[in-house]
Amino acid sequence: MSLSTKAVHSFKWSLVEKLGHKVLSLIVLTIIARILTPEDFGIISMTAIFIAISTTIVDGGFSSAIIYKKNPSELDLSTVFVFNLLTGISLYFVLFFSAPVIARFYNNNNLILVIRILSFDFILSAFGLVAMALMQKELNFKKIAQINISSIIFSGTLAIIFALLNYGFWALVIQQLAMNFSRVVLLYVLSKRRISFNFSIKSFKELFNYGFFLTLSSVIATLFQNSYYVIIGKLFSAYDLGIYYQGRKFQETSTSTFNSVISRIIFPLFSKINNDPVKLKEKYKEFIKMACYIYFPFVLFMICAAKTLFILLLTEKWSGSIIYFQLLCIGALLLPLQTMNLGILKVTGKTKLFFYVEISNITVAVITMLIGLIWGIMGLVISQVIYACIVLFINSFFTKKIINYGILEQIMDVKKIFFIGVLAFSVAYIIQYWVNNYYLILLLQMIVFLIIYILLSKLLCSEEYKRVITIFKKQLHGILE
Repeated sequence: MSLSTKAVHSFKWSLVEKLGHKVLSLIVLTIIARILTPEDFGIISMTAIFIAISTTIVDGGFSSAIIYKKNPSELDLSTVFVFNLLTGISLYFVLFFSAPVIARFYNNNNLILVIRILSFDFILSAFGLVAMALMQKELNFKKIAQINISSIIFSGTLAIIFALLNYGFWALVIQQLAMNFSRVVLLYVLSKRRISFNFSIKSFKELFNYGFFLTLSSVIATLFQNSYYVIIGKLFSAYDLGIYYQGRKFQETSTSTFNSVISRIIFPLFSKINNDPVKLKEKYKEFIKMACYIYFPFVLFMICAAKTLFILLLTEKWSGSIIYFQLLCIGALLLPLQTMNLGILKVTGKTKLFFYVEISNITVAVITMLIGLIWGIMGLVISQVIYACIVLFINSFFTKKIINYGILEQIMDVKKIFFIGVLAFSVAYIIQYWVNNYYLILLLQMIVFLIIYILLSKLLCSEEYKRVITIFKKQLHGILE
């Protein structure tokens, strides 16, 4: 199977997995949000930074090391598993005893038991990291799709049941634990891996040398990404945090799906040609244009239809989240380019440089965050949009150095795609001022947007249009057969 064929096949199943997972998550989130209050979501959001950082540390960058290493041995895999498990257990006890301190920080005693129960998730996830890394290394996104979609159905069903039984924020806690438990069980059933407790200092050092800076980078990035929850949770009310959380969660669910697909594919895929800069640039250009051709119109339409979608799905109770969602989506427009530019450092094994780039990005993030805080929550949201623009230029600097593919060339490659997307957005957006029925608004916006985008694509972006149509026809033909 050629690299291009592998890319399409992997992209298809990764997209199926991510879209299936996100669509189901969105359905579950919508149902639960109609039952629970913003305060319930706010309480769980207060734990986000501690859970996210600990989860990153449990992995330790070893999943990426397994993917990067050409032929990891069974001893390598067992060593990683032992590290993951011991780290997960250690962090469980750290947060268990730290829970009262965190609760005092937020002045919310509910957090003590919530943190102690959610922390058990670290031990659960440790059992599945190696099996998941191997599936990604083998580009076996079909099995990953089966696992993750099944787990969200199981956990989502439980969460809805407990929400209906008036368990409040505990429904969200149960959802998180049930999701990881079912995922780990399915990983072992489908991968047929056996647990081994063998440990090698030599293997550990080799894999650690690759994964260490990736872990530091991930911890710092996770710290930044979740710091907004800490700031809003500390300085504002649980209600305000819940409103912000819902806007951001819907943005991540809708826009980060595609970015996650790209991130999971480019590393194992392009690592196979990381010694050929010319071929790497050629494939990068092709992948970026195809990715943006699909991604840009989707995000622009979500911004366009945001008000209608929030009112129909979540009711007026969450209308305060709309503007946050729209602004965060504007910043998210740059995600594919950011991911591809930063990903080149991982693909070429420059993990130390990856770490330093992340440090510089976080420095920019802190500066923009502190300035944005002057204007409250809205200022913090706008600061994230400004940050997204600045870091794109930082990340692309190294892409230029490594494969001679800088930001100006990238912009030239996607400018037509962006132009026709903005034009389709502009026409579809004004429909809401002419029609009063929300269902009719959504239908008309979708039709108008698609017609304009497709027609202009055939005229101005025929290469990307033909490539996507060809891929779609092949996949449809395969399904029909």
